[in-house]
Amino acid sequence: MENPGQLARLKDDLGLLPSAVDEMVRWVTPIKCFLCTAVKDYELRGVTIRKGDALLLSYPSANRDEDLFEDPFLFAVARTPNRHLAFGFGVHYCLGAALAKMKTNAFFA
Repeated sequence: MENPGQLARLKDDLGLLPSAVDEMVRWVTPIKCFLCTAVKDYELRGVTIRKGDALLLSYPSANRDEDLFEDPFLFAVARTPNRHLAFGFGVHYCLGAALAKMKTNAFFA
């Protein structure tokens, strides 16, 4: 709703719905953060993370990562690929992600 041009584009081409749903989820990022503990020493971009260090994973920040997303602060219904982390990842991936996407798709269809 904050991007009327993108909404018009979606209305004109409902084939964009799958990518639009992923973009909506990336944009709002329902999971905000996750706290974990490093299980081994690791170097990341010149910073050493030590075993036992507490790490805060900020999903909204990850979903605006300029190294991963072209124009990350732009809402784009046709964004592909869209490797957002809005539902988490790995063993912490949201069990309800498929249902959430299905319901969002149905709502906008």
